[in-house]
Amino acid sequence: MNNTYFITGTDTGIGKTFITCALLSFLKSENLKVVGLKPISAGVKIFNKQKLNEDVFLLKKYSNIELDYKDINYYSFDKPVSPHIAAGLENYHIDFDLIKDNIKKIQSKADIVLIEGVGGYEVPIDGCRRISDLISYIDVPVILVVGVRLGCLNHTLLTYESIKAKHNKVCGWIANIIEEDMLCIDENINYLKENISEPCLGVVPKILSKMEQINFIDYFNWPGME
Repeated sequence: MNNTYFITGTDTGIGKTFITCALLSFLKSENLKVVGLKPISAGVKIFNKQKLNEDVFLLKKYSNIELDYKDINYYSFDKPVSPHIAAGLENYHIDFDLIKDNIKKIQSKADIVLIEGVGGYEVPIDGCRRISDLISYIDVPVILVVGVRLGCLNHTLLTYESIKAKHNKVCGWIANIIEEDMLCIDENINYLKENISEPCLGVVPKILSKMEQINFIDYFNWPGME
């Protein structure tokens, strides 16, 4: 799965979907065929008279390969709760083989596949498995999204240490500034650069305008691209 990366985060609500969509936009600008997947989702809204997870809707929107929603999202739970709770409420067992097989079907169609997780790196999937176990099973490199806000150093270092302890390969990390009035933003980001061995792939400011108007080439540094 050399063209595939798993987007995980330091917490929930720190912009994983935004960063994944921003990466998709950036990679499309480099004339690459890209797709965003979200194997497990929790929480739905109505889009075009269809009940969908909002993250899944956005990933499909920013991909440039035509796929059905079922090809992007394999387990969609109604309630916006931890997947181990959501799956239990709906009597589902999440099958890692099904997820891996579906990802393999997509890989041959794309130059880059971005798989977005649900919640943070150690969010439980059931009584004995977590998102980290799914990443290990799929066996793809991780891109860690850091939500830059007060407390991010602790959350980031704990997550990074957990990733290393699970022997997942880290491609790099992205700083997503979600509290623009946070004190000493640059100092926090520089500390992480000094204490994470893998490269910082981007620093994205808090963006309130439409994503379509943003030139993300200004914010990302993808490996192998000038």
